[in-house]
Amino acid sequence: MSAKTTALFIAGLLTCFSATAQLRETGADDFRITNFGPADDTFAFAARQTMVYNPQNDEYFLVFLGRRPEPPVASEEIEMYGLRLDRFGSPIGDPVLLTSVDGIGAAGGTPQERRLAYDPIRNGYVVVYTAQDSEFGASSVDVYGRLIDSSGQPIGPVFVVDDGATSDIRPDIAFNSQDGEFLVVWARVTEGVFNRTIQARRFNAATGMPIGEAFRVDSIDGSKVNATVAYNDVDNEYLVTWGNNTESPRYQILSANGTPQLTPERAYATPGFFTARSEIAFNPDLGEYLIVFAHSDPAEGVVQESYEMFGRRIDSAGNALGTGKFRISFSAFVDSFSRSGVNIDCQPGGQCLEAGRPGLFYSSGEGAYFVSWSGNLRVQNDPDREVYLRVIRAGADPAPGADQVQISNMGGDNTSFSGLLPTVAASSAGVLVTWWGDDNANGGIDNKFELWGQRLLPLLFANGFETSTD
Repeated sequence: MSAKTTALFIAGLLTCFSATAQLRETGADDFRITNFGPADDTFAFAARQTMVYNPQNDEYFLVFLGRRPEPPVASEEIEMYGLRLDRFGSPIGDPVLLTSVDGIGAAGGTPQERRLAYDPIRNGYVVVYTAQDSEFGASSVDVYGRLIDSSGQPIGPVFVVDDGATSDIRPDIAFNSQDGEFLVVWARVTEGVFNRTIQARRFNAATGMPIGEAFRVDSIDGSKVNATVAYNDVDNEYLVTWGNNTESPRYQILSANGTPQLTPERAYATPGFFTARSEIAFNPDLGEYLIVFAHSDPAEGVVQESYEMFGRRIDSAGNALGTGKFRISFSAFVDSFSRSGVNIDCQPGGQCLEAGRPGLFYSSGEGAYFVSWSGNLRVQNDPDREVYLRVIRAGADPAPGADQVQISNMGGDNTSFSGLLPTVAASSAGVLVTWWGDDNANGGIDNKFELWGQRLLPLLFANGFETSTD
C-alpha cells in the first residue's frame, strides 16, 4: 500500500466523526509490547518511548530507553533501543540497540531525553538525544543524533548536534520535507542552572552533517525549558515553543533557513506560572498549529505546582486564534507522590501529571486532534496513574467540559500500578496509543516497567472506553 493510499485509507477509517464523536477500544486490552529481562527482574526495564508513524510502510517506529542485561550490553547499562510495530501495534522483529555506553553510541554517557522524526524522502528516521560528554565529565550533557533506516537499523556513526562545557537539555526535532533537512532545538544552560537559552541547528537529512552553526531562537533572558518544534509543510516554516519557570511560555516562527519571523517572540499562556513540556501539531488543512502543554493556573482552578493539560491555537502567521488557552484535562482530586524516581508535586485542584510531553496527533482526513496524557483522576493517596485521551475538533476551541476518556487500566483501581507518558498516532488499522508502566496482568509485577499499547477505532457515541470497573 503506497503512502498516499494509506493516508486515504486512514482518512476514510477516521472520517464519520461528529462534534461529539469518540473512539472505541479494539483488540487486546492494555497489551504488552516489550519483554525486557526475566519476568520477575525489576532491574531490567523498557520505558520513556517516543513514537512516529511511517505512512510508506504503514507501520510505527518506537525509540525508548531500556536496561536489558544480555550481551553485548552490561547488566547495569541503560541504552537506547528502536522497535518497529506493525499497523496493529505488534512488534516486527526484536528491539535494535541504538547506543553503546562504552562506545561511540552514547558519546561516553547514558542516553537520556530522546525525540524522533520520520524522514519521508529516504523512508527512514532521525533520533536526537542527550548524553553526558565524556570530555567534560558528568556536569556536561550534550545533544547527539543518529540516522536510522526503514528496518530500524542505525546508519553510520552518531553525529554531534551540540557539545561543550555547558549542558543541553530536552531536544526536539522536525523534518523539512521540502528541503531534505531537519531542525533540532534544545535549551542550553548559559550561566547557572536557571539561565538557559533556546538553541536551534539545521542538518542535512541524507548525511547528518550540520548546515551552519547553532543559533539562538529566543531573545529574552530567563530560565527557558522544554523546547518543542513542528514543521509547516505549506509555508516551509517552523514553529518553536518553549516554557519558562518565571515568565510566559513563548513561541517563534522560523523560516526554512532559521530566520525569526516574529519580533519579538510571543507568549501563548499566562505569565508567572510554570509551563511543563509541550507538543505541537500542524494542521495543513486550516493552516494552524495546536500547542498542547501542561500548565499551572489558579484562574483555571489549577493551583501552582499542580498541572492540567491546556491547548492554544496559532495560525501560520503567528497570530493567536480563539479566545485564549483552553483546558483539555479535568481532574477530581490529586495528591503529591513520587513514582519511579519521577518527582511529582500536585495539590487539590489540578491533575497529577508527570511534567513530561503529552501525546498529540492530527488526523487530516477528519479534521481532529488526538491528545493523550498520563494523570490521576481518582482519590487522595491513590498512587495509580492512567492514560487518558481527548478528541478535539480542528478549527475551533473545544467547548468546556470533561469529555476525556480513560484508555488504560493498569493493575485495576487504587493500586500502585501506572501508565505513563503516552504517545499517539494512527495507521490504516486505527489509532494506537503507547505508554510505559507496570501492570499485574500479562505476566507483569509491581515496578517491572515495560511498554504497553491500546488500539482504538471510530465510534459515533461516547462509550467503549475503559471504566473504573474494567
